Amino acid sequence: GTSSLHITQAKEHIGSYDIDGGRLAGAHKGAIGVSRDGNAIKVEGCEIVYPVFSWEETHNIPAAMVSSFAWLRRMELLTGRINHAVFRTWQKGELLFMGCSGQHTGGLEKNCPVTFKFSSSRTATNMTIGDITGVHKEGHHYLWIEYQEGEIENRLILTKRPRAVYIERVYDYGDFTLLGINTPWR
Repeated sequence: GTSSLHITQAKEHIGSYDIDGGRLAGAHKGAIGVSRDGNAIKVEGCEIVYPVFSWEETHNIPAAMVSSFAWLRRMELLTGRINHAVFRTWQKGELLFMGCSGQHTGGLEKNCPVTFKFSSSRTATNMTIGDITGVHKEGHHYLWIEYQEGEIENRLILTKRPRAVYIERVYDYGDFTLLGINTPWR
C-alpha cells in the first residue's frame, strides 16, 4: 500500500529554469520549495505518496496459551516495537510489530486463530543528501535534515542547503521470537 509523507529533500535535482539561463541549477542541493518569508529563508517541502509494505498473517495458537496473562502481557509489550535481531528475512530494525487480534473461543482444548500485523521498512545505505554522502538509516529509524543558509555562486542570492542529516531511533526494540510464530513461508 501507500501512505502520505511530507518530505523536504528530493532524491535527485533534475533541472532549473530561471532568468539567468539556468545558471543556478542545483543551487538548493535538492531542497524542495525554498522560499523567503520576510528575512527568513524556509524549506517548504511537499507531500508524496510513499510505499508501505504491511501485512497480516493468521496463526492457530493453543487457546490455553492465548488465555494466559503471561502471553497477553508479552503481546502487549511487543506491540509497537521493532525487531532487535534478524527475524525471518528482515534485518535488525526493519520490522515493526503492529499488534495482534483474535477471539477466544471459550474452550481451552482448542486453537484460537490470532492475526499478527507487521510493517516493513528496509534499511537504506550509502545515501546522498545534498552534498552529504554515506548516510545509513536502519529500517524504522527516523531521518531528518538540518538546513543552513548559503549564497549561490558568490552572488547575493541566498538559499537553504542540507547542512546535516540526523538519524533517530523512535521505536523500542523487541525480541520477535517471543511472538511464538513460525515462518509461514517455506
